[in-house]
Amino acid sequence: MGTDDGSAAERADIVDALAHDAQAREARMLPVTGELTAEQIETTRANLAAYLEEHKLKPEYLARQIDRAVQTVRLFLRGSYSGDNARMARLASRWMLQHSAGVEHAPTGLISTLLVQRFYTVFVKTHETRSIGLVIGPSGVGKSIMAKATVAGLIPGSVHVELSSGHCGGIALIQRIAQAVGMQRVYGTKGEKLDRVVAHLKGSGRLLLIDEAFYLNRDGLNIIRDIHKLAEVPIVLLGTEEVLEGVNDWDQYHGQWTSLVSLVFNVTHEMLSSGDPLFSVEEVQKFAKSHDLRLTGDGAEWLTRVANELGFGGLRKVRMVLISAAALSKGKAIDAAHVRKALRAMHGAAGWERIAQRLERVDAPRRAAAG
Repeated sequence: MGTDDGSAAERADIVDALAHDAQAREARMLPVTGELTAEQIETTRANLAAYLEEHKLKPEYLARQIDRAVQTVRLFLRGSYSGDNARMARLASRWMLQHSAGVEHAPTGLISTLLVQRFYTVFVKTHETRSIGLVIGPSGVGKSIMAKATVAGLIPGSVHVELSSGHCGGIALIQRIAQAVGMQRVYGTKGEKLDRVVAHLKGSGRLLLIDEAFYLNRDGLNIIRDIHKLAEVPIVLLGTEEVLEGVNDWDQYHGQWTSLVSLVFNVTHEMLSSGDPLFSVEEVQKFAKSHDLRLTGDGAEWLTRVANELGFGGLRKVRMVLISAAALSKGKAIDAAHVRKALRAMHGAAGWERIAQRLERVDAPRRAAAG
């Protein structure tokens, strides 16, 4: 948006590097399946004891967080637990990762992918710099679920403001933001309502995540900019390409929006310019597993094609296909035939023919780089 290719590439590199760092931290966790060695369990036990001491946390606190008896936690820490030590080690490993990131109860549906880690990086850096960030992408790629996870605890005090066609600007938008930040209904003229919201947020540093931001009209964008400047709070706009068009004032040479934006991540642009898929086969398999469903190799490949087809709905579409395919597979692993039959049932014969032509002409999805 009104920047040279070099600065855009630099921003993308920052987002990509930090997102890979986040996945590297996750990779250091214990594997979720398979046998654990005595050394892995002992190392986790020692790390847990050190972590609790460092953060001045008691076993009672940990027990509540992982839903285990206090005595179980104490016995595990002493190395005298006679139960499933591998399970306890995995619970401890996962909890330490979540606690260090600032969240202990992520919302249902959040699946860690490199893409959502990139979204989160924009949230974090925008929050740190108290600027404005943009996350641009098609539906179903994880923008909203990452926003909800952030509000659930990843960034304390952050606010998810989900817009609709009735909140494109004016008093309706101000009232929507007021409700999201915990205010009672605000009264007065448009200007008076805006002043009250600004006064409520002033000095708080709270991150506002404005979802479905493509609904914002010119007045709505001006209100968002006013709140950012007057209340000095960081804001991220999440939406489709229309958001970029709305905030692009560089070509008009006044830069009222451009001067405030510190970081942009455009999913579509990054995918088309890099040639990398949005989701890897492994990430789609993990998504299916989160729904207690198994995929064959060709089933995972076909679903990855569905996930990576721009404008087709991403993981949101994959979830719908999984529901239909699971009914067809009758408890067995979902294969490519089940996926194709599900798509045909969902879109009809004519729709399926068009979908098949698009999905079958692409090469087998490449695995996303691990870092």
